[in-house]
Amino acid sequence: MTESSEVNIEAPPPGQPHNPYTEAVVLKRHNDIVRLLHKLDNNRCISSGEDGLVIIWDVKSGSVLHVLEGHTLPITCVLVLEKQTESLLLTAASDKHIRLWNTDTGMCVQVITEHDSSVKCLVQLSETGVFCSGGEKLCLWNNQGKLMYSYTREGQEADIHLMIKIKNERIITASDKDIVCYGIVTSTSEERGSVKEIRLIKYVPHNREPIRSLVSISESCFASGSLDGAIIIWSTQTMTPSRIFNSVQDYEGEDKLYPYSIQSLMVLEERFLFAATGCGFCGFDLHTNKIFIKKDNAHYSKVLHLEFVMEGLFLATCSEDCTLRLWGMPPNCDLPPESGQQWQMTDPTKPTVGDPIRSLTGKSSDELKMCSGQVFSPPLIGELLGHYGPIKMFMDYGKDGLFTCGGDGLIIVWKNAILQSLQRNEIVRNLFYSGEIS
Repeated sequence: MTESSEVNIEAPPPGQPHNPYTEAVVLKRHNDIVRLLHKLDNNRCISSGEDGLVIIWDVKSGSVLHVLEGHTLPITCVLVLEKQTESLLLTAASDKHIRLWNTDTGMCVQVITEHDSSVKCLVQLSETGVFCSGGEKLCLWNNQGKLMYSYTREGQEADIHLMIKIKNERIITASDKDIVCYGIVTSTSEERGSVKEIRLIKYVPHNREPIRSLVSISESCFASGSLDGAIIIWSTQTMTPSRIFNSVQDYEGEDKLYPYSIQSLMVLEERFLFAATGCGFCGFDLHTNKIFIKKDNAHYSKVLHLEFVMEGLFLATCSEDCTLRLWGMPPNCDLPPESGQQWQMTDPTKPTVGDPIRSLTGKSSDELKMCSGQVFSPPLIGELLGHYGPIKMFMDYGKDGLFTCGGDGLIIVWKNAILQSLQRNEIVRNLFYSGEIS
């Protein structure tokens, strides 16, 4: 699992007959590295990056709906704030500001300037829109952007760079090698009435190297992934490690490149944990505590993000090597009848499998229990080439396409040419029958 051109990397099949992405649209609006993509809804995609811009795109047409300008330094995090009556977009940046935007008009409705340092992460805590921001401090805000509480962290030099919400109004933060649990509590006094505060619950310095990823698995546990390749499953009740996967003794590698580092974690069905490990990826079954998917050398360089795409038909991975790769069982493989209909290039309007585990292994989740100890290596279905810089992230919109962003400042929308042609023909047909064209 080393970053070297001498490693045997699987090549895509000739002609890539099962790759559904056969059309690419390049979107140029950013002028620096684009690091983040976020799904606003099924029709709109948000991009942000080093140029301080936040752009809302129309998924189907690729047109710019709004350019949100105001930040003066790189965007560090984005959060769609779901309220009971409306949705607002929160953006935070290295300029120490948080901005609230109306996503329908593109107007900035609030600028929060109380932070004394860069804001690294945001998380929503309740349906009412209360949210928390992390960086040098940990701050609690109401849905109007008013500061409710500011917690000063003592004895921790590194900023909070990752944060997730767990049960009972608690949050988990990561700063360098440390994981800390905080609780949101309500206190009452005659002077202030009922107010919310942030309290330290537990400080757990268990990691050998900096933490790169945090993900909630279920109400009872969450996972962290570190630079040394270790994946720790934590109990949300006791805040202690319950299991450790992928522990590597000599984890620094040649020239301290950390070839086993965890860049991304993903959870499926509260049971399967997928990790981007160095230049490859692996999957763990938390019911059996066994690894069931492993691909040591999926890319030439480190995998930065992984996610299921096309309604669960493929596992996609993007990398520093400027490529996005699709993994899964070819549609013409011998799957049992109960697997459902497969994606067919001749008719891309047909339903997809909808079972990610079967797509990768040819077996259902229940059948995997009978295969304890068997490790699957899904074949490469296709490869997307178009970026000339590392692909930082991607966002799936099913049959409407796949958005990728990268170090080249580009956003590329990958679509299926056959489906796009059918959709365009349908639009023209409707216009003809309505009399708008003759």
